[in-house]
Amino acid sequence: KKEYNFTESPKGKKDKLTAKQQFMAAVQDTTFMKGKFRASEINASNAQMPLFVLAGKTYTNGQFAQFIEKNQSGELNGDKSIFLNKLYNTFVENTVIEYEDTQLEKKYPDFNNLVREYKEGILLFSLTDQIVWNKAVIDTAGLESFYEKNKSKYMWGERADATIYSASTPAIAAQVRKLLKKGKINNDELLKQINADNALNLKLDEGTFSKEDKEILTKIDWKKGLSNDVVLNNNTVFVDVKKTRSPEPKKLGEVRGLVTSDYQNFLQEEWIKSLRNKYKVQIDETIVKTLVK
Repeated sequence: KKEYNFTESPKGKKDKLTAKQQFMAAVQDTTFMKGKFRASEINASNAQMPLFVLAGKTYTNGQFAQFIEKNQSGELNGDKSIFLNKLYNTFVENTVIEYEDTQLEKKYPDFNNLVREYKEGILLFSLTDQIVWNKAVIDTAGLESFYEKNKSKYMWGERADATIYSASTPAIAAQVRKLLKKGKINNDELLKQINADNALNLKLDEGTFSKEDKEILTKIDWKKGLSNDVVLNNNTVFVDVKKTRSPEPKKLGEVRGLVTSDYQNFLQEEWIKSLRNKYKVQIDETIVKTLVK
């Protein structure tokens, strides 16, 4: 208060009452004590009276009335003036603190720098989200166009459509081979027949694989048909290679996450280029050299 020259309004010449006193006299017990006070109860001339001055700004009875309306409690018991004075003191304290809050950046340079850093950081985050991150997610046409122009970056290596058979013993592996060579049994029927007495006799894995996907695929000849047997983890394993696939681009749905990330990087690079073209950067090499030790 002292720093910002807080001054309450003086007593009037005619009625010898301060604006605060006139205000409190005008507040009706019937509404205030029931917690139903409305700022409109104070007449215009009373509402315009200067209640106090802080840092050269005048605060009026009308503003105090609005504060009471928003912050009053429920029904009260006791002396009206005690509750009004308590609200007045709170109003004054809040006003002083709120004003001080507006002065912090001016009074404390370090705090000002910190606030500016936060504001600029939030602004940069918001802009980057709008121009780069979120755009890459919602701009499906742009993402597809980027993928088409760069699909050679997202390639499958050599792959094969195959079924991997893992038998618990060499005898069971030989039995499976015999049935497969007859060519009149599918994998479901094969599992049902071989695992009739033991569910662990045979396991199989069917799909499209790259060599590095499964250890067995690095140990066989990469050609169509049944491979040689390989012992892995005490099982006899072989592969039925149905079709080999030459290297080909991955479909967008298979690499959407990676393409989206690359598209975001592309958008950011383009954004930075446009900013550099719009705002020319000049570097003072003399100053830069002083930063290097």
